[in-house]
Amino acid sequence: MKNTYTPSGYSQTSDEFAALMVDAPEFEMNGMSLAEAFGLVRGGIDTVISKSKSAQATALLVTCKSELDVIQSIFASNAEVRDVNVRKETRKRLQRLYYDVYLAAGPLLKSVRHADEIGPDDDV
Repeated sequence: MKNTYTPSGYSQTSDEFAALMVDAPEFEMNGMSLAEAFGLVRGGIDTVISKSKSAQATALLVTCKSELDVIQSIFASNAEVRDVNVRKETRKRLQRLYYDVYLAAGPLLKSVRHADEIGPDDDV
């Protein structure tokens, strides 16, 4: 059964991104292929970009998508070999992408006083 869900905002995408970091991405996750799991995050980022009114946030999110492509290809090429060191370093790279780039875009998406407190019901 093909997954048709797409995260629809910053918080939902953040949840999918976190799940991607937790699971070993070169293995099947929750019945999804590597491409589907990364595709969920990319699709969610697309929804955030489409709602963004901040050029800075959009630039960070575009960078995030580009880096996700690179990380996915590293995991895909390591799927057969299953080199633990490659997996470990690539997971660290994925984590840095999430914490340093994706989360940095969050506060730029809202122009409210508490922009660092974006919740699942916020329209970003």
